[in-house]
Amino acid sequence: RVTAVASHGRVASSRRRASMAASSARWTALMVAALAARVLLVHFGWHAPLASRIELSSPVDSLARLREGAALVEMGLSPYEGSMLHVPPMVLLLFTPFLHVADALGSSKAPYASIVRSAPFVALDALVAAALFALAAIYVEAAKDDRRAKKVNDNKHALKTFSELEDRLPHFTACAYLLNPMSVLSCAAGSTSALGAFCVAAATVAACKKKPEPILAGACLATQLFVTADVRVPLLLVYPVATLARDGVCARSVLEEERTGKESRRTQKKKATARFRATLIGFLATCVVLGFISTRAYADTETTFREWTDATYVFAFGLGDLTPNLGIHWYLFAQIFAHFRLFFLVVFHAFPAFLSVLLLVRYGHSRPLLAIGIVSALHTVLGPYPTWGNVAGYLAFAPVFTRDFKSRTFAESTTGKEKKKKRKNVETRYGFAVSAALVVTATLTPIFWHLWIEARVANANFLFAVTLAHFAAQSLLIVSWIGAAVERDAAYSSSFRRLGDDDDDSGEDAFTNDEDEGRSVERDAPASGLARRKR
Repeated sequence: RVTAVASHGRVASSRRRASMAASSARWTALMVAALAARVLLVHFGWHAPLASRIELSSPVDSLARLREGAALVEMGLSPYEGSMLHVPPMVLLLFTPFLHVADALGSSKAPYASIVRSAPFVALDALVAAALFALAAIYVEAAKDDRRAKKVNDNKHALKTFSELEDRLPHFTACAYLLNPMSVLSCAAGSTSALGAFCVAAATVAACKKKPEPILAGACLATQLFVTADVRVPLLLVYPVATLARDGVCARSVLEEERTGKESRRTQKKKATARFRATLIGFLATCVVLGFISTRAYADTETTFREWTDATYVFAFGLGDLTPNLGIHWYLFAQIFAHFRLFFLVVFHAFPAFLSVLLLVRYGHSRPLLAIGIVSALHTVLGPYPTWGNVAGYLAFAPVFTRDFKSRTFAESTTGKEKKKKRKNVETRYGFAVSAALVVTATLTPIFWHLWIEARVANANFLFAVTLAHFAAQSLLIVSWIGAAVERDAAYSSSFRRLGDDDDDSGEDAFTNDEDEGRSVERDAPASGLARRKR
């Protein structure tokens, strides 16, 4: 009988491994197909039509402007002469070799030249997917370890923080980004927005891993400062990324902290503080190094630090180009009187930063992944030059940080159908509305652009109405994430209160009067909830 049971276990294990291998092969095939779709779109001549779309290209991430800057450098002029190039020098250094090879192929081999130009963008998307896969894998492993520790230490009173995490989460996270139509079309259009997404994803992965040192996380985040025209996002993400490096992707529970000895806690606190400081040091050191490289990169063309910062960061702040896009700045600032312009510039740029600071105060230490995703989303929604590539960048983190919203605590597992129904509604309350709004806006944007600019039978109000709907849909999505996090925290609080009340009742019942001996006898019972709260 023992031999039969062991044989059955081996067969079940082999079947499970075979199933996982087949599933992994299917996910890998989807990823390869998604990358191949990008190459095919460029090969069949869709790069130029897509690059001209306002949803996919903006003054701060356009491939056409990169080609203009590279051509100016070839002529011995500063790439920031005129008003064409508005990306930092590091981006131009990265893409210039590919642009030279594509130009060398000439017009006779235009399809191959387009593929060469798009090669770095396809590689960037592959790197973003790899970073997301690694992040989700770290999250799943940490969640499983956390659940095992709680199951052993807390027995039936453990908080079931995470639901059963499927092994397909890393594959799903990577495929969700690669198969997102926004990321596919942005890559085919040659948008450099994937650079920012890769830097954030790489910084998050480096912070979650114990090795290499978290100084790499700070370096990746500082790199984002020199490949995008928005300085606010990297500066605001320093705290949640450093918190990830300090506490890990799954913070330790309160009950687990109570069972840790004082000496062990002191040692762990010192190590965590060292990791936090290493992240900050890496960020500052990389900023200095990349700032020097960016300034000296085109010194032979007499490009100064002031010149390239004015053409990138100052340009993005001052809205030097009011070409219509998916944001709301272009329409409002086209209507504002000149003497009010500076005031509204400060207000519009400070508002998302102010909201981000409040969010970091609330969730920067307890839910750093959520904070990273929402801070990126806020600066995309309220940014001056948003594109679909930016939207796909922050949506890529959603499968990971929203996973915690679907998990069930001990309190939720013991409540009735009404509360379970409410929890289900929290997860799916706005999903259809947001998806439908994004599809509608994606359909109407090119139509209203054609009616306004080409057919000239409409005006700017048509396109602005679509951008407002796009803005409202993303705002609703952000509000739903924050609301889910608030309800999740409320479930935690309810769990702790219920555990405390149960322990109080068990402690009171433990003391009974023994009538025969005339004294009190203490029964075996768990520790009092009152004593636990005092500790």
